[in-house]
Amino acid sequence: PTAIGGTAMFYVEARCDYRYSIAYQWFRNKQRIKGETGPKLRIENVTMEDRAQYTCRLSIKEQNFHKFTNWCELLILDSSSGEYWSAKTEAPVIVNQPRSKTICVGSTIRLILNAEGSPPPAYQWYKNGVLIVGSIRRELELKNVDFADMGSYCCAVSNQHGGCFSNTAEIQVIEQTSDNHVSAQTSLPSIPLIQVHPQSKQLYDGSALHLECRAISAYPIQYEWYKDGRILTHQRGPLLNISAVNSFHAGQYSCRTFTTEGMDSLSQLAQVTVLAKPSAPPTQGPNLI
Repeated sequence: PTAIGGTAMFYVEARCDYRYSIAYQWFRNKQRIKGETGPKLRIENVTMEDRAQYTCRLSIKEQNFHKFTNWCELLILDSSSGEYWSAKTEAPVIVNQPRSKTICVGSTIRLILNAEGSPPPAYQWYKNGVLIVGSIRRELELKNVDFADMGSYCCAVSNQHGGCFSNTAEIQVIEQTSDNHVSAQTSLPSIPLIQVHPQSKQLYDGSALHLECRAISAYPIQYEWYKDGRILTHQRGPLLNISAVNSFHAGQYSCRTFTTEGMDSLSQLAQVTVLAKPSAPPTQGPNLI
C-alpha cells in the first residue's frame, strides 16, 4: 500500500539466453502505459486515480515470445482513517454483526460491526429505527447507560456501489442491588410484553411496506415475522421492511417475540391489502375543426 502523495514502485526481474534481449511494456487495467518500457514502473505523487491493477508484458522479438506477469494491485492508504482503498468496486458486506447484550446501569457498552467493501463503507447507527446523530463509526459506545438506553440498535453500511442494514442488537439494562446481586428492573416482565403491535395497511402496488413490533422484557428479546402463518426467514428484527410490494405480499402478518429464557408472545394480526395503481386520466387532445 502507498499513501496519498507517496511513491509506488513495481519491478520485474527476468532472464533469457544472452543472444536475445527482453522488451518490457507496462499496462494499467489492461491499457498500455505510454513510455513505460523498462523493468521498473515508478508512480510518483500517488493519488486516488492511481488505484488500479498493473502488469508487465515481457517480449523476445526474435522468438516471437510474449508473456505477462501476474497482476499487481496498487492499494492507496488513507492516513486519516487508516483504510486501504482498492481498485476493485464492491458493495458492502457485513462480516461481523452487532450482538444483543444485557448490561448494568452505569456501565459502558460497545456494539461493534465490521463490514467489507471497496471503497470502504460509511457507517450510520440507529436506535429503534431513528438515526443516532454523530454515530458514524463501526463501533457504537454508550457510557453510563440508563434504562433510557434500552432498545433495538442496528447499523447501516454503504458506499457508492450499494448498502445494507445489520442485524438488530437488543440492549437490555438491569440494575445491581446493594448486596451485589443483579436483578432485572422491577417494572420489566419476564414474558415479552408487546407495546407496539403491527398495524393493518392498504398500499398501492409498488409501494414500500413498513411494519413494526416492539416488546419489553427483563431478558434479551428476539423477533420472528410471519405471513399467513408461515415464517419469513429473512425478517428477524422489530421492523419488517419490503421496498416494493405486489399482490404476492398481500395477507395477514404477525410477529412472535421471544426471549433467551424460552418465553414468547404473539402480536396482533395486521392485514396488508395491495391495491392496483390507479390509472392516469386520459389526456384530452386538441379539438379538430
